[in-house]
Order: sequence, then structure tokens, then C-alpha cells
Amino acid sequence: VKTITSVVEVLREGRCALASAFASYKYMIMYGQVEAMNQMLCAYFQVTFAEWNWVFLDGFWVISMAFTLPLSKAASKLSPERPTSSILGAHTMFSACGVLALNFSFMIIALAALFHQEWYQCRKWGSTDVSSVNTIGDNYEAETLFLVTGYQYISSAMAFNFGYTFRSAW
Repeated sequence: VKTITSVVEVLREGRCALASAFASYKYMIMYGQVEAMNQMLCAYFQVTFAEWNWVFLDGFWVISMAFTLPLSKAASKLSPERPTSSILGAHTMFSACGVLALNFSFMIIALAALFHQEWYQCRKWGSTDVSSVNTIGDNYEAETLFLVTGYQYISSAMAFNFGYTFRSAW
């Protein structure tokens, strides 16, 4: 049926699509930032993740969050303001940098908590033989980084999904 209310429907869906695209964009930027931080810390400790860690990180958590984030439906009511349309605007950059600062601080807190355990000993791997991934993947540092990174992937998707002005809740 062609009525004037169809224009409102198109506007609601369009604003939802734009907000979803920006949420997905910020999530993928955050994924790269968290992964870069993760790799720098792994290089510092001279460790790597075990194979199953990579399967969970990239196979389950990141892919499922990246595919479900843009699936939100449009809000039931048309908002009086428009969503941001600047990919490098203040709203987009401050939200991405704010979540990055939170992620970085939680990573530091988790590593500090690990370092203050009386049973913990920092194990820097000093060999030149990299033939056994199990040797450099089985340690406390990598497991702590894995758990915190996994939480950061999920919490970043949740943070970028907030704001039900243009999109309905998950």
C-alpha cells in the first residue's frame, strides 16, 4: 500500500542500516586494535596461543559477533535526530578510542593480577627452535591473554550495539 507512512518506514530502516554499518565498522576496527595489542604482548612474552585458542578467537567469537552485530532490526519509532554520517567524526572516534582504552586497562589489570600470584613465574621462552607450538603455547601468559582478549571481543560487540535510538535491542 502506498501511503506517506512508507517514507517514515524507509527513514527508520535507512537510519538503522547506517547505525548498523557504523557499529560493524567500529567493531572491526576494535578487533584489529585488540589483536595488535595481543600480538605485541605475545611478542614481549615470547609466547603464542595454542591452536584451539585461535579457533575460538577467530573462528567462533569474532566471526559470530561480526555477523550478528548488523542483524539488528530498525527501532520501532523514528528518532528526531539523524545518526552520525562521518566515519572519522568525533562520535565514531571517541567511542572506538574509549573502548580501546578500557580494553587496554583491563589487559594491564589481568596481567598485573597474574604477576602477583605467588605460584606465578614468568617464563620467557629463549630457544630458537619453533618446531613445537605446544612448547610456546602452554603457559600462563598466553592463557591470560586469551581469556581477556575473548572477553574484549564480546564486550566490544556489546558496547557498539548499545544505543537503541536507531536500532532495536539484540
